[in-house]
Order: sequence, then structure tokens, then C-alpha cells
Amino acid sequence: MTLKNIRIRKVDKQHMLLIFNWINDLTVRKTSYNKNKITFDKHKNFFKSKINDDSRLFWMYECKSIPAWMKRIEKKVEYATLNYLIDKRFRVKGHGAKMLNLALSKLKLFWAKRNIHAYIL
Repeated sequence: MTLKNIRIRKVDKQHMLLIFNWINDLTVRKTSYNKNKITFDKHKNFFKSKINDDSRLFWMYECKSIPAWMKRIEKKVEYATLNYLIDKRFRVKGHGAKMLNLALSKLKLFWAKRNIHAYIL
């Protein structure tokens, strides 16, 4: 994967089920700070509350038109929190660092320099 193959777009309602499936992937749950499976109702309510919030950047990264990575950055007073999910087809291939660097460079376009706290959902 090269960065020229990456398309970034705002997450929209059509991504809700995809992100739900990603967040409940067994590997994701094992490595997450919250080990419990997320119910669809909880996810749906959370998703709807975040999708149009101006204090959040909520993006889908696509590689050759395939959704590969979701990133959500929430702006706090002194820092920003970055949450991300990577589709299992794109894991353990060295893409994470490229995608994270791309996310951080994009963040600079929206908000002034601030510390970033990042974690796996």
C-alpha cells in the first residue's frame, strides 16, 4: 500500500455496520482497553452521537476503494484523543505506522498543535 492509493473521507451512516463489525473483532476486543463485546444498540447510539459532532474528526481511510481503517479524533481542552480500528486484511503488514502518520498530518490542518492520546478501540 502506498499513500497515493489512500482515499480519506468522512465517516457517514453507511459505515455504521462495518465499524460495528470491526470493533467486535476478537483480536480487537483482546487488545482493547474494554474487553467486552459491544452491543449493536450501544454502538448505534454512540455512532449517531459522534458522526456529526464538530469537536470530532471521524474519517474512513480506503485503500483502492476498500475500507481499511477508521480514525476518530476528539478535541479536548489540552489534548486530542485518537481512536482507530484497522480492518483485519490490513493488519500486521506495516500499514499502521503509515496510516497513523497520515492521520497526524491531517490533524494539524484542523487544530492547533496539541498532545495526542491514541488507543485501540
